[in-house]
Amino acid sequence: MKSQFHAVQEAFKNIGITEFTVAELTMLAQNDLTLPADAQEQFEKLIDALEDLEDVGQVYHNVDYGE
Repeated sequence: MKSQFHAVQEAFKNIGITEFTVAELTMLAQNDLTLPADAQEQFEKLIDALEDLEDVGQVYHNVDYGE
């Protein structure tokens, strides 16, 4: 995946696009999961706790909040 990202970025550079607002890899879920209401509240607390950790950069999940 990282080599494909680099290849795409190089292709853009080769056609003259050299400035990027954002150029990064991200994890996208293939399948979303819906939790029961009681489990969703617990899950949100877990995500909040993980995001509050100083050493955590990104938290990825496949839970659909229904928003």
